[in-house]
Amino acid sequence: LIVDANGMATINFEHSWGDGVAILRLMEESFHFTLSESLRQKIKDAQEKHVAVGSRLRIGTAEYFGMNRKFIKRSKLSPDSIMQLAVQLAFYKLFNEFGRTECVRSATCATRDTVLAVENGQGDLAELLKKCSAVHSQMIKEAATELFNSDVYQYMNQFVISTSTLATETVVLGGFGPVVPDGFGIAYNVVPAKMGAVILSYNGQRDATIFADALLESLDILKNTIEKKLLI
Repeated sequence: LIVDANGMATINFEHSWGDGVAILRLMEESFHFTLSESLRQKIKDAQEKHVAVGSRLRIGTAEYFGMNRKFIKRSKLSPDSIMQLAVQLAFYKLFNEFGRTECVRSATCATRDTVLAVENGQGDLAELLKKCSAVHSQMIKEAATELFNSDVYQYMNQFVISTSTLATETVVLGGFGPVVPDGFGIAYNVVPAKMGAVILSYNGQRDATIFADALLESLDILKNTIEKKLLI
């Protein structure tokens, strides 16, 4: 737990034992610890290692007021699918390839077709956005256990884009490092007033600040399509 002089509190944690939902519950409780000298030394050693790794990270932020949860839902689309699509579009704009992401598996044929349609200026973007939203929502509902048991899983288990979101307005912002050296860690949220993300990358690899700019550009493209063809 880190508390600044201005009273803002931050929780910094290692991701392997839990994720944001579990941490969110802990933030509302008080804990008191009694530490031995041995434990204090181990904590000190861990802090030094953490600072060494953290100093290698670069952070970019993208705050977008052009769309919000209500705006997207009025168009009968999934807010999460729009944000994930913007991430894929931004990655393609910068690197001309499609990024792998974990958990929801948002790098789908539907997102690929939409990204290519945007970049080539061809196709019915409104219909493609509807398909992206439908596919994304369906995949969230399904358990894809067969994927993890397949022979090719280790080969494809290189997640250049790692994303996470918390449906809460309690947390102002948060972030996490990439899971591969040349990847991005993207913590995003879609709230009533805006949508945005905190992006982390490693120094000397892909640039988080450049990706943040590309993400804002991608959100503008999606917003214009929704306003012209889908807004109710």
